[in-house]
Amino acid sequence: MTETRPAAGVGGRNPRVDNAVDALHRTVLAVRDAWEVVLLFVLVAPLSAVLGSAGGIVGAIGSAVGVYLVGARRPGSVEQGRSSNSLGVRVFLALLAALVAGVAILVGLLLLVLPGLYLSVRLYLVIPAVMLGDDGPLEALGSSWDRTSGHGFTVAGVVIAILAVSLTIFTVVLVGTAGGVDPAIERVLNDEVMIPQVARTLVGGPLGAAAMAVLYDGLE
Repeated sequence: MTETRPAAGVGGRNPRVDNAVDALHRTVLAVRDAWEVVLLFVLVAPLSAVLGSAGGIVGAIGSAVGVYLVGARRPGSVEQGRSSNSLGVRVFLALLAALVAGVAILVGLLLLVLPGLYLSVRLYLVIPAVMLGDDGPLEALGSSWDRTSGHGFTVAGVVIAILAVSLTIFTVVLVGTAGGVDPAIERVLNDEVMIPQVARTLVGGPLGAAAMAVLYDGLE
């Protein structure tokens, strides 16, 4: 169920996000305020690393729950009502929405790459649309598309910044634990990067969840 929210500052709701820098600042503040999302990823990060390819599902569940936790700390962010879905149902529907969006993005990448990148930006908010807006999987696609309309550079800037931070953490931990650049490259080739992956998820997970919640609530 999509909700029309009042303008910035009305009724105690969160103000609009104006640009990527503003969104990143609000994201950091959201992680600070929703400290439980950090604890969540303390559990998710090692579990997803241990499970290998199946860890992606654990990571997606962590992101969905993280979005909900961040949203619960922000006034009026979580759609509630008599007919609202429970947290467990929302997580399940969010995974379905993410799967549908992922397939669409993959097709776009396989076709010409650029359509896939464009779709990844426009469908970035499908998980918060379900977790916070209580949308269904298909409805979430439309909600994400509508909210990101005209804000492509803002969303892309946030995504790139978080990816850059995560990659930096991964690289620093990898080189540090390997004892140099050459041993680090060897570990990557041998797929011996569990500790750097855990470090990356510990940082990127909370930031990503908070960013989705902030953008969903602020891009209207």
